[in-house]
Amino acid sequence: MNAQQPVALVTGASSGMGKEVALRLVDAGYRVVGTSRDASAFKGRDLTVEGLSFVDLDVASEAAVAEAVEHVLGRFGRLDVLVNNAGIGSRGAAEELSIAQDRKVIDVNVLAVRMIKALFATRRSG
Repeated sequence: MNAQQPVALVTGASSGMGKEVALRLVDAGYRVVGTSRDASAFKGRDLTVEGLSFVDLDVASEAAVAEAVEHVLGRFGRLDVLVNNAGIGSRGAAEELSIAQDRKVIDVNVLAVRMIKALFATRRSG
């Protein structure tokens, strides 16, 4: 890997679309940092690919988001692509879910904009 390779950060890269996007980016020549709420669960599994590494990230935590962005920038000195893919769903009828459950879905699925804000914050300060 060289310093000219583009770098991508893919949230929710442990399964589904995020996993496929991460693997395709690796195939396209990117160095990819994938995120998961528990990145250690993927060591030695089918996501062990050269060019793909994982870090823990709960996109609902501003501190964790800032830490993940700083990790990528510190390791690679750049971040070219952000794929904001992390998401969760709810099970059950809407009227049976608690407001706390609804807030968690909104926090993860909608307020993941904090990833973008963290990137812009590093660009302003850097």
